[in-house]
Amino acid sequence: MESPPSKWRFQPQDDLQFLESKFDQVPPFLFRTYFLAPHSKSSHNFVRSAAIWNGRNDGDLLGRDREMAKCMLEKHLLQRESTENNLISWTGSIVVAIDQAICKLRSDVLVAGANIRICVLDTRRVDRGIFLPASALMDALLVPNEGYFKRQNYDSEYVSQGELDVRGKSSATSLHALLERGLFKAFPPFNLHEKSSKKSSCIRARELYKAFQETDWLCEYPVQHIHWAKKMASSLFSAEWAQEAIQQAFLSLMPYYNQNERREDTKIPYFWNLGRCQFYQPSSSSPSEKEERVQSSRISPDGEWIVTTYKTFLVLIKAFPAPLNGHAKTIRVCLQSSHIEIINDFNNGAPIELDDARFSTVEEDLFIVAQSGRCLIMWEMMSVIEDGVGFCLITHCLDEQVAHREFELLCS
Repeated sequence: MESPPSKWRFQPQDDLQFLESKFDQVPPFLFRTYFLAPHSKSSHNFVRSAAIWNGRNDGDLLGRDREMAKCMLEKHLLQRESTENNLISWTGSIVVAIDQAICKLRSDVLVAGANIRICVLDTRRVDRGIFLPASALMDALLVPNEGYFKRQNYDSEYVSQGELDVRGKSSATSLHALLERGLFKAFPPFNLHEKSSKKSSCIRARELYKAFQETDWLCEYPVQHIHWAKKMASSLFSAEWAQEAIQQAFLSLMPYYNQNERREDTKIPYFWNLGRCQFYQPSSSSPSEKEERVQSSRISPDGEWIVTTYKTFLVLIKAFPAPLNGHAKTIRVCLQSSHIEIINDFNNGAPIELDDARFSTVEEDLFIVAQSGRCLIMWEMMSVIEDGVGFCLITHCLDEQVAHREFELLCS
């Protein structure tokens, strides 16, 4: 049974209306670890709360009696089983998701790694208001900021409620597949770190973050991690957006890629920090720039650059090696007015709309290629890096379908 699109949105009223702004602090990608079984609450198609699974439907958490809502949230965060629990946990960190999967495998001898699943969800494909940061919900319901409920323990946790249709919005793999493809060999901290059942998941995660910040686990040639991350992502996840998300998540575990800051002119709304997908607070950019949404992100073949596609421009980011001061070199690649006139003319006046810019090697030269309507636009990387504008070549095809086929051939 599929729920109506808006049924399980959080609906803050009265003094809780400040939660409206928290909806926009949900990162584009969230992870969830679950056990795949015939009677599991989670599957490839739906994620359901314990309450829904047991036939209960008490509506929006924020519409309940405050004390009852607070009690449910506290029990949920303490991981106490209850048939009345209508909440579902997600994490913005692949480290937390993998750690939970490994702990499940080591603590239950009857559980096979093939049945322990790790799912990545594209929240941009889900209605606004479905997710809230756990810490924001704790503040709203006056959960004390102390002991187990200290907010720092929940900086990567997000909550939804009821049930969520994840068809076409998520992609999943098994822990067994991750291990078979060399997870422990590529990232030893996952294997060497103590998986004590007596420690809470947030404490284990903090210890893992510290372990990844050390460099003694890295192999001599970091490019091996780049190739491993690409191979892992492409072989385990079918959706291209999921492959890109997983690849960037794994690469962010390497100190060379780990960046805590950004330049003020970078318009990317999120970044990867030690496996955590985190939201950038909005800057004082103009309204038109605030309205721009990320279409896609791609990593160059050598892992040195990331290109992020927006509707009317691209952002090129130097990802490797990351500078010590945390300020990554960024280049905003825009179309000149003469280019816009040419593209508009070929597309019969339709507005510019760039789609999924990618890297392509042509006769040993690296290009960035994007499509807009029936036009293909190519920027030479070296000239973009040197002068920030770059040589731009525009070609047009018979129609959009032909242009897309040519685009795929160029970038294959």
